[in-house]
Amino acid sequence: MSYMHIKLNIPLKVKKYDTKIIHVVLMLVAVFMGLNQGYAMFSGKLEMLEMFAKGYFNKTGVMLIGAVAILSAVLIIFPWTFVRDNFLVTA
Repeated sequence: MSYMHIKLNIPLKVKKYDTKIIHVVLMLVAVFMGLNQGYAMFSGKLEMLEMFAKGYFNKTGVMLIGAVAILSAVLIIFPWTFVRDNFLVTA
C-alpha cells in the first residue's frame, strides 16, 4: 500500500510576535469558556442541573464540578500550572 504525499509550497510569513498574539487570544478564549461553563454549573442553572441529572449528579455535585472548572480555567493563565491544569480539565 502506498501513500501519496502532497507537498504544498505556500510561504507562511508569520513572525514571532504574531504567534504570541495568537497564543494569548486562544488562551483567553479558553479561560473565558471555562469560567462561563464553571459559573453556569456553580450557580446551579436549570439546564446544567437537568443535564447532569441524567448522570445521577445532584446539585451539590454539580456545584463541586463547577468550582473545579472555575479553578482549572484560572490555572490555565499561569504557565507553570498549564500541564497540570490540562490534566485537571480532562478528568
